[in-house]
Amino acid sequence: GGVNYIDFSGNVRVQQPGQLIIAQKAHIDWPNKTGYLSSVIYRLLLNEKTLRPTLNPAKEKPVTCTTCQSSAWGQAEFIEQKPSGVIELKNATYSTCSPLNATWKLAGSRVTLDRKAARGYARNVTLRVKDIPVLYVPYLSFPLSQERKTGFLFPTASSSQESGPNLSSP
Repeated sequence: GGVNYIDFSGNVRVQQPGQLIIAQKAHIDWPNKTGYLSSVIYRLLLNEKTLRPTLNPAKEKPVTCTTCQSSAWGQAEFIEQKPSGVIELKNATYSTCSPLNATWKLAGSRVTLDRKAARGYARNVTLRVKDIPVLYVPYLSFPLSQERKTGFLFPTASSSQESGPNLSSP
């Protein structure tokens, strides 16, 4: 016996240190450790050194207001955790701007987060500034940790009311 499947509907909240996810629906397949969320809004606290989401707070120092410079916000039509542990997002957005006044955001038709390989992959990525598309990339690969795959360091994005959007490469 026991519980095999759990379904939630309407204002589903998933909260962990450094993360808040709100969805319309959720399905959890308990034995296979898989599941999905639909109509998702998320907020991640970002590490001030890297401006990257703290995807694994258990291995890192807990994120607090003193160690957090900013938050990342976004939406996704659908998020699924596969049996392999890979997380896939469909029609997802990402920005460090306030969702009430977004200066810039990235949007991708499919984003794959492979935590075992510490890599992320995005397809059909558009950078929008004030909702105007300014850059399109058909495929993008990015690190999910501070380790580098090549000699290229992933750029960081930030925004302020004084200077607007800023993309810097280390």
